[in-house]
Amino acid sequence: MDNADQQNFSVTLDQVLLRCLEHQQQWSRLDEEQASPDLWSTSPEPGGPTSLLLAPCPPHTHSTSSLVFSCISHALQWISQGLDPVFQTSSSPQNLLAHPVADSGASILREAAAIHVLVTGSLHLVGGVLKLLEPSLSQ
Repeated sequence: MDNADQQNFSVTLDQVLLRCLEHQQQWSRLDEEQASPDLWSTSPEPGGPTSLLLAPCPPHTHSTSSLVFSCISHALQWISQGLDPVFQTSSSPQNLLAHPVADSGASILREAAAIHVLVTGSLHLVGGVLKLLEPSLSQ
């Protein structure tokens, strides 16, 4: 299949990246809202009437970080941290992102014995990842 068949010319890369950054901000807001609930909001109890929440919720036990990449191959290069020969490049993976979240995530990835990645989204995204992981699938 020709790559021209897989390209979307109705939007620019800048428009796509801006939309991704907006989604990232929304994701961060959702995480912050769960981390600090409003103490005076009503909290429905299972099988009981709605009551005011008078005691603080348990502390937020996890954090969610997200990063935006300009293309699938950059994301896979960053995830592999140069440990996978398929995704090694002349530039180091640290140069892909200069951001505290990227740095802390990178150190965790470099120490991992194995990395599992779940790809969700459009068929174009899943197909793009598969094409990079196993080029023979696109022939």
